[in-house]
Amino acid sequence: MKELLISCMDHRLNGFIDQLSSAQTILVRNAGANIFSIKESIKFLIDNNEISKIILSTHNDCGAMKVVFNSIKNKKNPNDDIYNKLVKQFEKRSFNTIEELEKINTEIQLDELEKIAKGIKIEVKTIDLSNYKSNSNEEHKLVYSFPDAYNYEELSKKLGINENEIYFIHANHFDEIKHDLDIAIDYLGIKDINFLATKASDYREMNKEMNLAMLKRSIKNINLNFIKL
Repeated sequence: MKELLISCMDHRLNGFIDQLSSAQTILVRNAGANIFSIKESIKFLIDNNEISKIILSTHNDCGAMKVVFNSIKNKKNPNDDIYNKLVKQFEKRSFNTIEELEKINTEIQLDELEKIAKGIKIEVKTIDLSNYKSNSNEEHKLVYSFPDAYNYEELSKKLGINENEIYFIHANHFDEIKHDLDIAIDYLGIKDINFLATKASDYREMNKEMNLAMLKRSIKNINLNFIKL
């Protein structure tokens, strides 16, 4: 039996997620632990694995929620993809602070997840980053790979990148995470995106994902890398 852990792509969460997960935990991550945008990936994983439990792990000081807050409260409108895939689901909710919005985010994602994962036990694990201190001043990088069981400490060593410098995104298809890349580039200043295949069987498909990214977004001043482990 396996479990599914869904969380945000934030680089500060990597060590916490290592503590929450095991070799039987399939990880799915994007901006804000946004279930709406990765429904197809979640359905596929549930249908093709013996998932006995799902962990929804949100956190405070969330960059994705700052994008939502500024869009709705400060009228700083993002592009259409970010609006439709992330912001729109919050428009009818009432909130005055980022903290209130983050709690609403957990409620919305849990409700969406319960519609998909009927009959599967769901736990919510909120990660508190209030006392987080980074031990790196390097420019952050982003790694996109397919959902799987990962230990980020070990994976980061193989990549030769400090664990605290990496935003991780896991989903089955580029179309599910295009807006996440937009957030990373436009709001987080990411300039280095790595398309990672950890299995030989994934090499061709991940290469297709990178080619699709180049076709569907005019990426300027961004380093795109295809990595095989």
